[in-house]
Amino acid sequence: GFVARHPRARLEVTGGLSRDLYRLFRQGDLDLVLVKQPLGGVPGIMHWPEPLAWFQGATQRLHENETLPLVAFPTGGLYRHQMTAALDAMGRRWRLVYTSSSLAGVLSAIDAGLGVSLLPRRAVGPGLLEVPSLPNLEAMEIAIHQADPDMPYLTEIVGLLAEVVAEPADQPV
Repeated sequence: GFVARHPRARLEVTGGLSRDLYRLFRQGDLDLVLVKQPLGGVPGIMHWPEPLAWFQGATQRLHENETLPLVAFPTGGLYRHQMTAALDAMGRRWRLVYTSSSLAGVLSAIDAGLGVSLLPRRAVGPGLLEVPSLPNLEAMEIAIHQADPDMPYLTEIVGLLAEVVAEPADQPV
């Protein structure tokens, strides 16, 4: 919709892990970035809490296994450290069974019954089951960071794009 409303805008979109996107933003390679970060992290132009919960396949009872099978993002991914640290703190045994850098890959692995994962509630559809018996963890946040609007190459269009990007993130969970 944005491109249709602003046909002269040149839009290039890059997807990836938040840490990588934020690094590119800090290097000046991106004018606008939507990232997930720890709650209260680097202030952006907009931000929203992102509540987390543990999920498993709807027909699974993996949380009852002696050793909890985990589905996770790669090392350094947002939720991986929180998952393992929380389980270690409670003395719960776990093992990593599946890793993917894509949310779709993580969701598919959970749905297939490979393991349990910690994810944002808004990212999970009705086919997965929340596991309340695992530790509650602090929410993350979604943040939009915009390069300095006083820079001569940036125009009003980046601010308009920020508003469009914010629309789905600003919806209640």
